[in-house]
Amino acid sequence: MVNLGKKELGILALILIGIFSLIFFGFTGFKVVIGFIALFFLPFYLILDNFDLEEGEKIIFSLFIGVVMFPSLVYLLGGIFGIRISIIVSFVVFVLGGLMIRWFFSRANKNTSDDND
Repeated sequence: MVNLGKKELGILALILIGIFSLIFFGFTGFKVVIGFIALFFLPFYLILDNFDLEEGEKIIFSLFIGVVMFPSLVYLLGGIFGIRISIIVSFVVFVLGGLMIRWFFSRANKNTSDDND
């Protein structure tokens, strides 16, 4: 019996969903699934990865936050830039936000470890 961890099981599930969407909905369905993962799930998962949460909590919270936050920011920026540009700007904002949080926490942990030495 193969012993799969949570991350391997999640990757396997994403691959199966991608194959399912490719078979039943064609390349367009596959692009929709990849777009959903890239825009709604991934940025918030990277942001929540910096906090002390279980894997399941990060997945569920990132899905719920992604369904609320990303479309809201796209809608707000859509009146200024247009929808296509606001999608790109929103994605960049959330990815950079996640990277900044990761940088801040790594810097804070480095300062804490320096103080303990």
